[in-house]
Amino acid sequence: MSLFEKILLNLATGLAALSGFVYLVMKYFMTSDDPFSVLHHPWQPYALALHVLVGPAAVFALGLITRGHILDR
Repeated sequence: MSLFEKILLNLATGLAALSGFVYLVMKYFMTSDDPFSVLHHPWQPYALALHVLVGPAAVFALGLITRGHILDR
């Protein structure tokens, strides 16, 4: 596995896990002052957007390492 593949896989997986955890905490463990608000935290949409944008990069990184780990064996 090349250095680029290692960095891409670690970065994409880490960002996906971190943004998913942050979104989980914001959605289920925080409360809003406004009883009619669907947002529990002002940054909740941005955490979700980051998680959605990092997802394809993580899938691409997993597909990229498939060549060296699965197809060759």
